[in-house]
Amino acid sequence: MRLEPHGDDDHETRDQAGVAHAPGASQAPGQGRARREPRFGEDRGVKGCQAAKKPPRLRTVPAVVELFWFPSPATPPVLTDPSAPISQVSTRIGDDRLDATLGLDQPIVEVHGVRLRLAASGWMSFRQGGPLTYHLLTLDGTFGLPLAYRHEAWTFEGGWRHTSAHLADGTRLDTDDARAPSTYSREELWMRASRQGDWLRPFAGGSWLVRTTPSVPRGALELGAQVDWRLLFVEVRASYTGTTLGLDGFVGSGNDAAWLGLYASRGADRRGQYLGDTDSAVGLRLAVRPTLGPR
Repeated sequence: MRLEPHGDDDHETRDQAGVAHAPGASQAPGQGRARREPRFGEDRGVKGCQAAKKPPRLRTVPAVVELFWFPSPATPPVLTDPSAPISQVSTRIGDDRLDATLGLDQPIVEVHGVRLRLAASGWMSFRQGGPLTYHLLTLDGTFGLPLAYRHEAWTFEGGWRHTSAHLADGTRLDTDDARAPSTYSREELWMRASRQGDWLRPFAGGSWLVRTTPSVPRGALELGAQVDWRLLFVEVRASYTGTTLGLDGFVGSGNDAAWLGLYASRGADRRGQYLGDTDSAVGLRLAVRPTLGPR
C-alpha cells in the first residue's frame, strides 16, 4: 500500500515570508527566509530588547551670565593710585620709613559684558627701630564693589568704595611723628575711562565723596597714562583733590602680574592719621597683582 500525503499536490506552497510558490517549483538557496529590516533604534543583528539607545540631543544655550571664581582682573591696575587693589612694598631713599600694601582684586560675575569685582586693600606704614626691626605706625584700608565694561579698546570702570583708618587711637607715641587720635572714614563714588593701544594706555577719571569724616573737599580728578613697551613699563599720574595737586610716577619693568622699579610721588598724605599733610618720596617699589587662580 502506498501512502499519499494529505491534500493535493498541486496546491501552492508558501515560504516563511509568506511568498507563494508554484507546485514543484524549487527555491533558490537563501530565498527560503525573507530578510527583515532592523527597527528604528535597533542595531542589525541585535534583538529588540537589546536595542542600542540613541544618545540625547544637546541644546546649545548662549551664555548670558558667567560666574568667575579664579580669573584675573580684566584690566591692568594703575600702580600709582593709592586705592589700587594690589600688593606692594616700597622703600624710601634717605628715610627709614617702609610702606606695604596687601590687596585683593577678585572678579565675581559678568552679565552682558559688565563685570562685578570685589576689590580691597590694606596699607601699612612702618618706621625702622633697629636692624631688621620695624614698628607699625598706621593701618588703613579700603574695600568696594567696582564695575568694569570693555568695548573694543575702551574700558570703563567705576563703583563705590569705603576707606577708613583702623588705628584711630593715634600712632605710636615713641616716634618723632606721633599724632593725636583722630577719626577718618569716608565713602565715595568713582569712575575711570581708559583706552588700550599697542603700547600706550591713557586714562582719566574722578571721584566724589558722599560721606566723609572729618570734612574735606569732596571732589577729585585724575589724569595719566601707562607705557608698556617690551620690558619697559612707565606710568605717570596727576591728581587734584580740591586743595592739593599730586604727581606720581613709576619707571621699571614687569608684565601683567608683577612690576619692579623706581617711583616718585608728591602730594597729599594718603594715611588717615596724617590727613592734611603733604608727603613726598623717592624709592624702590615691588608691586604684585593678586590673583587667586589661573589666568
